[in-house]
Amino acid sequence: MSVPDSEDPVWVRIELKPTLWGRIIAALDKPPILYIRVHSRAGTDQTYRFVPGTAAAGFLISPIIANRTEFCLLQGSDWARQLAPEKITSFVIAAQTTDGTTADYQNDYDISFSNLLIPHRDISAVPGIAEFTGFRDFLEHLSIQPPGAKVQIMPIRSGQNVLLVPKQTVLLSPAKAGMTHLHVKFGLLNADDVALPPGADRTNGVVFQVYAFTADSVGRLAGSPVWARKLDPNHLAADRGMQEADVNLGATTPSIIGLATIPVTKGATNLAYWAGVRFSP
Repeated sequence: MSVPDSEDPVWVRIELKPTLWGRIIAALDKPPILYIRVHSRAGTDQTYRFVPGTAAAGFLISPIIANRTEFCLLQGSDWARQLAPEKITSFVIAAQTTDGTTADYQNDYDISFSNLLIPHRDISAVPGIAEFTGFRDFLEHLSIQPPGAKVQIMPIRSGQNVLLVPKQTVLLSPAKAGMTHLHVKFGLLNADDVALPPGADRTNGVVFQVYAFTADSVGRLAGSPVWARKLDPNHLAADRGMQEADVNLGATTPSIIGLATIPVTKGATNLAYWAGVRFSP
């Protein structure tokens, strides 16, 4: 099913109609679990549990709101731009069966879309919003070296999203004009952040580095380190948990900044992450 394009958030009501067989199954046992797979404007697919009773009452289908910070952004005056990648263009409802179909529901169903009218306001002063939007902007313009390195956005128990990066990875992003400082959060995942297999957080440490790249007279980029910090949480209690640093990029804004993670030993586990990356004057 296609989702109508709208200048407002889109609310949907979906009423599935059980068959006679479906009513019998519901009375004697549990009907098969249903899922909804949504396709975003950014080209990504996400799958969620579909609960017929909730869907009949209605829910927000576009944009997809993944956390409390995005819920706050939805009420902001710039919500359309900030949540544009989360706008949904289409969705599919399927059963947890071999072929995705079930005889428990009829092929006919009722569906209605509505515009959800929300009073929008300036939310820039809300704690955490500037950090969230700055990090999102950083991620949108990100390139990764080596190109095949797999990075992963991961929610941790504190409610924040972090960017998990493999060892020996450099994240490159254009620097914002006029900005001479970079605020970063960084750390190594531990059992307080996410569920980890026993012993997975054993590491001899990782060095986090920030590089500033500037162009020479012929346009070639040259980089130099402007900040570094080694974390060794198994030996230093102060290195456990998320860390913060304010990095001075110099009097002249660089063309590109690079964030590097270098393991102290070859076998260091891939637990390093960056979070809350944002530029400031």
